[in-house]
Formats: sequence, structure tokens, C-alpha cells
Amino acid sequence: MTLPPGRSIDSIETLVDGMFYRSRTEARWAIFFAVLDVTFIYEGGRINLSSGESYLPDFYLPEFDAYFEVKAANDAIVSAECVRARTLAADRPGQRVWL
Repeated sequence: MTLPPGRSIDSIETLVDGMFYRSRTEARWAIFFAVLDVTFIYEGGRINLSSGESYLPDFYLPEFDAYFEVKAANDAIVSAECVRARTLAADRPGQRVWL
């Protein structure tokens, strides 16, 4: 992913219930899903997109057959992930992809 000059991603790896998450935001969502008793798979595997990119969604929610992508409030990051999420949804008609 290419960010504008001078911008970086400052994520803090966070341990929750024996699992390391790449960021506090992802860890918070994992806690949220756990509290709601929603089964999730964190970074379950890379998906090859028709665009030629490889995409690693943050979460897969089997009960909803949905991928769930978590991003910080950064326009450059969110824009890039929106493109990947839309490509995944287009590649797999009917697939839920939430950002």
C-alpha cells in the first residue's frame, strides 16, 4: 500500500487472550466479537483477487459468511482497502465484505 509522503501507519501489536493482533483497533474488534459471542477467524488467509493483488482481510465471520476489514481513520488506507474489498465482493458475487 502506498501512503502519501509524510504519512505512516502507527499500529501497536496487541495481545488478547493469547492472540497477537496487528493493532489495538483490531484487538478491540476481537474483544467486541467475543463479548457478543460472534465466532471470528483473524487473518484466516490470503485471497488472490482478479486484479492480481493478494488481499488479507482482518476477520472472517463464519456465522454471517462475511469478511470484516478494520482500518484507522486514514483516507489513504481506507481508500486502498475499499478497492480491495470491492474487488473481493465482485470476484465472489453474494460475498459480504464489511469495512
